[in-house]
Amino acid sequence: MRDDAPTLCGLRGLAFKLCVEKTVFLPCGLGGRGETILVPPGFRELWHGARAMTTRAIHALTALCRLRRIETDTARRALAGALAWETKLTDQEQAIAREVSEARRVTGEYDRDGFAAWLARMRGERARLAAESEAAQTRTVRSRAALAQGRVAEQAAGEALARAHAAWAMEMARRDQVMLEDVARAISRRA
Repeated sequence: MRDDAPTLCGLRGLAFKLCVEKTVFLPCGLGGRGETILVPPGFRELWHGARAMTTRAIHALTALCRLRRIETDTARRALAGALAWETKLTDQEQAIAREVSEARRVTGEYDRDGFAAWLARMRGERARLAAESEAAQTRTVRSRAALAQGRVAEQAAGEALARAHAAWAMEMARRDQVMLEDVARAISRRA
């Protein structure tokens, strides 16, 4: 590259100088924050309409990504709760099984009627815990499915947002290129 060759910044500055008399100042900027942007007159409708739609789409996709992330986090918490409940019930079942096993190994004299009543109560408790464990396993399976769906939805929203950002960046690059070509033509006409 030659030392006197114009750089991209230099060309943008020159474009600004050449177009300043023929530009329109728009009151809304990149995100509607009130910045002033220079837009050549022929590009006003194209710039404002396409930019606003793209910006709105990006904002909507960003909000959708946040929503999907919140839903995924909620599904993770639900799965953690289901797993904790299932673990608690399994521990209780194992404790009762150990207690019954130890009670059966006891030899000697004891109250057989009291033991029979206690054993019947423990069997009922084990049956209740088995039913609750089955319900907990069902809850865990549903929570895992919800988490998987949430992850897929979150990933899809993230990919859509990335595509929208890429499209927006390509459009801005194309517009910069068109502006630079216009400046180059204006410079060659003046020279």
